[in-house]
Amino acid sequence: MEPIFSQKIVKKLSERGISLSDIEECFENRTAGLLIDDRTQHKTDPDTLWFVAETNKGRILENHVCAIRYGC
Repeated sequence: MEPIFSQKIVKKLSERGISLSDIEECFENRTAGLLIDDRTQHKTDPDTLWFVAETNKGRILENHVCAIRYGC
């Protein structure tokens, strides 16, 4: 499944020097499963999933990468 990024997220990432390629590399390079963010203030339906991984250049993003699966 191809990731979809909202314009708001693309802008936020760009302001932080993070490219969409960086995010895609992190998805490809993750070595463990996905975690569920179950904090009340971050609760979504479907659940927000997150993980920490490196880009191909070994960069670990400052914050964890979050994703929401739709239609699965």
